[in-house]
Amino acid sequence: MTFLSAARSLAKSLVAIASLSALPLAGHAAFVTPDSVIASSFFNASYQPENTIDGSGMPIAYDASSSHAAYTAGNHWTTANGALPEDSWIEWQFSPGQSLDAIYLWNHQSTQPHASDGNYDVTLFDLTIYNAANVMMLALNDVGLLPDSSGAQTIGFGGVLTGVSRVRFEIEAIQRGSNSGYTGLAEVGFNAPSASVAAPGPAGALWMLPALLLLTRRLTRKA
Repeated sequence: MTFLSAARSLAKSLVAIASLSALPLAGHAAFVTPDSVIASSFFNASYQPENTIDGSGMPIAYDASSSHAAYTAGNHWTTANGALPEDSWIEWQFSPGQSLDAIYLWNHQSTQPHASDGNYDVTLFDLTIYNAANVMMLALNDVGLLPDSSGAQTIGFGGVLTGVSRVRFEIEAIQRGSNSGYTGLAEVGFNAPSASVAAPGPAGALWMLPALLLLTRRLTRKA
């Protein structure tokens, strides 16, 4: 093989390698938390709704497989004294909107250790999802939730919802079976299926590509 043909062959190979850098790689699902939160009420600043999105009571770099710590001040959202549990709600917000296909819920742990007026973990709820235009995207009614659990419970959306702006969680029943006392949640997270991303190119070889193409053209003219 002559130097000219070898140069041409190498240039063609590098062009082929460069094209591989544009091939998509399968995306991986991501665990995401809301940007902000509001609620119908909260007991005091140690039991505010922000405790559901700030990782309080969770290990560092937590995800859907993590367990939540036992109930204590500063790591749960708990409703105000006198607020009826079945009138209580919490709403999580995203800005910008997110593509989501599931919610992870860590229930209140009012029995771990037992609160002074315990047994008020959520057992039934409604979930309503809206986009930025306030159009309802999905409504899930009378969804069950297990009490006395430190792990996340997953509720799927039946597919990917694109542009989710806010998610409203309305409590329908609590563990004690009567509409009195307190209620709340420990933590929340969402599953965001990521889009395909471009594979990183072989930068160690591609920097030579312009020079080799120029060399090939010059050798071709001389030939």
